Amino acid sequence: MARVKVALAWAALLIFAGLSGAAAATKMSILYYPGGGYTPLFVAKDQGFFAKHQLDVDLTQVVNQSTVIPALQAGTVQLAPTTMLGLLQAVQAGIDLTAIAGSAVSTPTSHLSSVIVRRDSKINGPKDLAGKTIAVPGLNEYFHILTRRWLKNQGVDVKQVKFVEISLPVMGDALKAGTVDAVLTLQPFSDRIVDTDGRVLIYFDSTLPADTLTTVYATTRDWANANKDAVAAVRASLDEGVAFMKSNDAAARASVAKYLKLPPEVVGKMTFPRIKDQLVPSQIDFWINLAKDDGLLPATSTISTQSLLFP
Repeated sequence: MARVKVALAWAALLIFAGLSGAAAATKMSILYYPGGGYTPLFVAKDQGFFAKHQLDVDLTQVVNQSTVIPALQAGTVQLAPTTMLGLLQAVQAGIDLTAIAGSAVSTPTSHLSSVIVRRDSKINGPKDLAGKTIAVPGLNEYFHILTRRWLKNQGVDVKQVKFVEISLPVMGDALKAGTVDAVLTLQPFSDRIVDTDGRVLIYFDSTLPADTLTTVYATTRDWANANKDAVAAVRASLDEGVAFMKSNDAAARASVAKYLKLPPEVVGKMTFPRIKDQLVPSQIDFWINLAKDDGLLPATSTISTQSLLFP
């Protein structure tokens, strides 16, 4: 009888310890855009890295950039990717957000983003885009502002170019239908457009400085301050995700196909972007200066790189 009591006591202790461990996991809802730059996020979920670091994570895809900041502000999600321009404008408007990690960065030789026109289009260079309509994933965001910058540098009057916002998954349809004259899109969507009725005008990464940030993972400063252990756990999980995808290509692509809801054969042809989840101050400086030059931030703005980066 004594042995039975001891065994029951140990069993109860183990059950309690298990329940305590489960209760300690921080519940998080994280958004992601449809792109290969979020592969470490998908891998961290599928390979149990989040769970290992006591995080209970739900992932939800979003295609409309304009919904991300309101979702963070409302507390319906705890972490979401946003472009640096989106982050800067939100902070300038008084929304106290902070960046805790990075995602994909551009490299001049990569073919991850591209300006695509129809195969029969007479657009053969940037100057031919004057008077045309270009689709971008978001207005006053990453690609919109950088496309304007590229066109200006090529001597094009950007006032003669019309920009419209169209989500990445339907850009190919808009181009084929003639609703727009060109689209600025990403892999794997660019590959699918080229395979059907598109032609690459320029690989856009070639126009950008090396290691230009595409998006950062942002959260509210209140949540980050109240959940410093969870912030550290997210960073550690993403680090493990980056390491895993480098040596487990097939498993990483399976996760991409799962979360982007794409056929394996499409994902199999994707080129993964360069991932730098650890943020570098100079990357933030670039965007602050660009936002001021383009009038998206007042020249007198006191936003600093250090104020945006969470310790």
